[in-house]
Amino acid sequence: MNFLKRLWKYRIIRIFVWLTGSLVTVYVLACAWINYAGGRKWQAAQELMKREGEKLEFRALMPDPVPEEKNFCATPALKGIAAVVDHDEAKGDPGAKRKRLKDTALPSGKESKPKQAAGAALGKPTDLKAWADWMRKEGSLAVPPDSGNPAKDVLAGLSKHEVVFAELAEGLDRPEARWTPEWKSRDLPENLFVTMVPQYGAAQAVGTSLSLRSIAEGRGGDFTKAHKDILVELRLARASLEDPFLIGVLVGYIQQANVAGDVWELCEAHAGSAEDFRKLQQELSRFDARAAVLHAFRGEMASSAETLLWMNRVAGSQFLEAITVISPMGEPNRPNWFARALWSVVPRGWMDMNVATIVDLEFNHVIKPLRDKGLRAALEEGAATETELKNRRTSRQLDSILACLMLPATTPVISRAAYTAALNNQAIIACALERWYLEHKSYPDSLEELKREGESPLPGDPMSGGPMHYRRTADGHYALWSVGFDGKDDGGKRMLDPKKLDSTRFSDPKYKGDWVWSFQPGE
Repeated sequence: MNFLKRLWKYRIIRIFVWLTGSLVTVYVLACAWINYAGGRKWQAAQELMKREGEKLEFRALMPDPVPEEKNFCATPALKGIAAVVDHDEAKGDPGAKRKRLKDTALPSGKESKPKQAAGAALGKPTDLKAWADWMRKEGSLAVPPDSGNPAKDVLAGLSKHEVVFAELAEGLDRPEARWTPEWKSRDLPENLFVTMVPQYGAAQAVGTSLSLRSIAEGRGGDFTKAHKDILVELRLARASLEDPFLIGVLVGYIQQANVAGDVWELCEAHAGSAEDFRKLQQELSRFDARAAVLHAFRGEMASSAETLLWMNRVAGSQFLEAITVISPMGEPNRPNWFARALWSVVPRGWMDMNVATIVDLEFNHVIKPLRDKGLRAALEEGAATETELKNRRTSRQLDSILACLMLPATTPVISRAAYTAALNNQAIIACALERWYLEHKSYPDSLEELKREGESPLPGDPMSGGPMHYRRTADGHYALWSVGFDGKDDGGKRMLDPKKLDSTRFSDPKYKGDWVWSFQPGE
């Protein structure tokens, strides 16, 4: 006791004790305020979701599984490829199936691949001779010497994977397409940020080969196989678009755009019967760009909220162990003592207010405009959201730190959705026009003629809200066009990049000009 009295005589000790007590008091008061404010803000966000009929439970957003006998992705070649064994994508039956599909990919080597399926965007058919020559030079596919028939030569090279392609086509009698195991019944980690989605690489690999194969079959006269291959591509795309993450819809949009290119090739060659094009039109009509991206943003919002709230519940050390990063050498990089200590003193209310901000921004600026007004409104709102996030990042608002780090860039995603929606609508109309052509040996003077003959309602222009523009061309073909991002009708004129015409980014919001489906290359 005497020691403490003597110690208290030193001024530096009294100052230290006073400062420490003051800091502890300030910290306690700050924690109390942050916890109170965070709790209120999170409660308000939950009430908003309840009023709007939205869900913040990830699994509750998922639709009930479809019966396996109706699920294209439950066929033997595809069943279970979304599963991961022991956190290793190469392990087990799922890993073997994914590898089998990836092996169908067009080989990657030193030789640059030719381009394919540019027709839907640029009005130029795929150069099959260039592909056959590339295959011979690359050497891993058995392509015969130049026969003078490049379609036949390309098909000979791709015949290496005929068994896989045939197995996929056998599942076309199953109308639904969901990767298995389905999300509703899948084992999910508490930390949804580490959810693995290894199926996309396999689907893209086989889809690219099927795309080239369908074009060669269409040119070579095997119309039935060409249409079946495109239908398989569409099922693979739909499975990705059914997933509740943005990576899934982005992969699906790329696949859907590739399909539009393949449809253009079949229309250009008049490759197929009226029934073939009817089935293709029916399958294309199942694509809903807005519904897909809306589902993905809802999934992103719910998974972010669930995961961050779980992180807030567990003790600091448990949380840090959960986000352990594996080094390139395979050894875990454990969080150091400073990171553990820092997390342990963060007020729980800070996470609550940040989760509430994420929910508020993502719902009001992305989900609500998409849900209530459509792609154009969401695109306009997305630009405003990115500006707001930039301002919040600059001002370092306490409740927006995680939102600034985690919220996805909405404009590129929604612009891709809008472009893909227009392209798909054009493909649907093109199938209807092809059916007309097969009966009348010419294209109609207007789309109204299709309606008068009992054609089902044709999709419109997602950017204008009106009908897709159409005209017959002097060469006996036609042009379809959407007004594009600027909403201005340029009369079916493409605004190509003068430096590199083939690389014009039509899905870039900065693109000015129409989105044109025609059989005239260039502008």
